[in-house]
Amino acid sequence: MVSRKVRRWVLRNHTYNFDILFAMSSVAVFPTQKLIFNRIKKCGNTSVVTFLHELDGQSSHGTTDELKSRLTHVRRLSMWQTFKFPTYYSFAVIRNPYGRLLSGFLHRIAPGHMEEYQTVPGFGENTPEGFEKFVEFLADGNQYFDRHYWPQTELMYQSPSRFNRLVRLEYLVSDMRDLLKDIGQPEELAQKLAKPHQIEQDEKHKITNANRQLKAFYNDRIIQLTEQLYASDFSQLPVEKIDLT
Repeated sequence: MVSRKVRRWVLRNHTYNFDILFAMSSVAVFPTQKLIFNRIKKCGNTSVVTFLHELDGQSSHGTTDELKSRLTHVRRLSMWQTFKFPTYYSFAVIRNPYGRLLSGFLHRIAPGHMEEYQTVPGFGENTPEGFEKFVEFLADGNQYFDRHYWPQTELMYQSPSRFNRLVRLEYLVSDMRDLLKDIGQPEELAQKLAKPHQIEQDEKHKITNANRQLKAFYNDRIIQLTEQLYASDFSQLPVEKIDLT
């Protein structure tokens, strides 16, 4: 097996964040398609990964964890594939920070069923008040307690400008149509992404419909804190500040 040290040497001339690049399941590689998917938490990973598995002729059956275990990450590439890695088509799916943050709260904090978060303010409080407690907790120096709440730019293995494409979750089908055209695949296949994959639908707690609830959960104070917490996302990614009043 090729060691991480050797892989770093092979890729040394590229400005990669090696901590992200070598993190298990953070970067999925599809050598047959010559495609790299930088997975960012709370940005539709399950549906996109199952879509790419099917595009690559692989099985997409099983649970989310089983799918993750089948991902080809950088540590599993051959030496030749490692040399070719910088030439592969790279993309990430990104999300407006308002929806991503609320989705992370509604999925992992608000329900009160994940014991590892029981000391986090807002735990078990599926209310605007609970959300405000949680966002204030993040703003009080705790944003990096869990990668689900990191800025998206800090979950990327390279600078946003270096990706071949940044796909917006809010426009997933249309942006993936453009991506498929880029890599020589039928554009109409993107329509499969019009709704969450069956695996994601079966894990109902993951589908939060956060974008439909923004106005119910956000106030001026939370908007301000969110824009401070995710300043790099707003400045470096094609996402917009929106009027939630």
